[in-house]
Amino acid sequence: MLFIFRQLRRSFFLPGKLRTYAAYAVGEILLIVVGILIAVQISDWNEDRKAQVELDNYIVQLREDVGRAVVNARNLAENHRGRAPRIKEIIAYLEEPKSEPEALRAFEANLVDFGKYGELQIHVGLLGRLLNGNIEVIKRDQELAREAMEMEIYIEQRLSTLIHITEQVHNKSDIADRFRARPNQLGMNIRYDLEQLRSSSDFLYAVHNTASALSSGLPTNCDLIADRLEAFLAVLEEYK
Repeated sequence: MLFIFRQLRRSFFLPGKLRTYAAYAVGEILLIVVGILIAVQISDWNEDRKAQVELDNYIVQLREDVGRAVVNARNLAENHRGRAPRIKEIIAYLEEPKSEPEALRAFEANLVDFGKYGELQIHVGLLGRLLNGNIEVIKRDQELAREAMEMEIYIEQRLSTLIHITEQVHNKSDIADRFRARPNQLGMNIRYDLEQLRSSSDFLYAVHNTASALSSGLPTNCDLIADRLEAFLAVLEEYK
């Protein structure tokens, strides 16, 4: 056995043999390295492909959510504008009460309805997460991420204004609450003192300010938010 090992050792160091084996070893190492690099490249490609698919699906869903938010903002703006004339009718009736039953019923319905306002629903789905600062997926596209952040800043400012106006309206509603019509448990036999409503400067002031907010401040800010969301939606539509 010892003799065989000695023979193998001599054969390795024969002229030209060492260089051949060295070249062979280097070749094997290079093949291993190239194989590892190819495997890593394929893995990275798969991860990039998965990330791109996730981003594409995200954009599709985000478009739908932004579209719904736009509709919500537009509808609320129209709702506010539609309510403003009805609130103004309270003042008109107090200034000149009418004997017609229809006029009285409309007046009482407006009194009951006074102070009930819908809230803007734009924090929906992925848009809601985006407005809350979750940009983990969309930041994979730098241009979209920039547009999203600019949109979020603008919407946040408008929402702050909208909340401020809404709080003022609610405060006016609270002031007028002790004068407003109150239906009983069955929603019938509305109770109110017409003369007290006509003589109360607090009530009249609250109604005037509420009508003003419903005709301008609230719907204007809802429309501005809808406009900005539509601009962002246009960017999403151009995404490839």
